Amino acid sequence: MIGCSAPFCNNSTAKGYIVKIFPKNPERRAQWVANMNVENWIPNNRSYLCEVHFSPEMWEQRRDKKPKLKLNAVPTIFGYWLKEKTFKRTEDKVINFVIYTVKIIIVAHFLILCITTGAFNTFSTK
Repeated sequence: MIGCSAPFCNNSTAKGYIVKIFPKNPERRAQWVANMNVENWIPNNRSYLCEVHFSPEMWEQRRDKKPKLKLNAVPTIFGYWLKEKTFKRTEDKVINFVIYTVKIIIVAHFLILCITTGAFNTFSTK
């Protein structure tokens, strides 16, 4: 069993979570540690973080459909309230991606509408 090194996190491979070892590259390793925001803690060669600490944008899909952490991935999600897995089922991921994409499209249309109608002028200070 491999467990997560993040504070307040007791996720492990035994519970079905994906865990990733800290990078060997000193600069990337330092960035991971800095994002954890833990004083006087140094990861060893067997320190891991689980999937919940990486946003969905930090992952890509391998040819065999398994998730793979991107080479430049950095953990950014920390807190005692985290428990939800990043990867549930493929259908959930597709639905979430579609919802995310629709939200982006809605925001883009809203911005275009505001720009073309001059609505932003009402918010400016004079």
